[in-house]
Amino acid sequence: MDGVVRDKVQALLGNEFTKRSFDEANAQAEQIMASVQTTLEKYLKSVGITLAYIGWADTFEFDASVQDAINRRYIATQDEAIAQKLEPHTLTIQRLATAEALRSFGNKTDGKLPTNLSLWWLPSSLSEFFAKMFKPGSETAAPTANVPKK
Repeated sequence: MDGVVRDKVQALLGNEFTKRSFDEANAQAEQIMASVQTTLEKYLKSVGITLAYIGWADTFEFDASVQDAINRRYIATQDEAIAQKLEPHTLTIQRLATAEALRSFGNKTDGKLPTNLSLWWLPSSLSEFFAKMFKPGSETAAPTANVPKK
């Protein structure tokens, strides 16, 4: 049984899987097994054996790169389904995230605005320009509004 019948089952499964694309085979696993069972029952009956049960004995095994691609696709499919379910609630989620960000900022600050501005990320020529522009008493300093003192 373990040789002849197993070989027959593997051949029947191979025939069914090669008729389908990878995605079709995955989606139609139940139909594939039903077809294999029907064909196998006929074959075994012809040689005097009654089939009591047939089922999947193990999982599929793929090369690591193929399995990684399958895993990524599955995760992306699940993420897409979750996003579709959450879509009607996007505005609420955004408002909650904004509120949480403000609370987090409020918990980490003394309530005062920063007193210095670092321009290290600008190219040196722009950084120097802004430094001169905002330096009090500079010829290139931005004009200040004349606000009457109270």
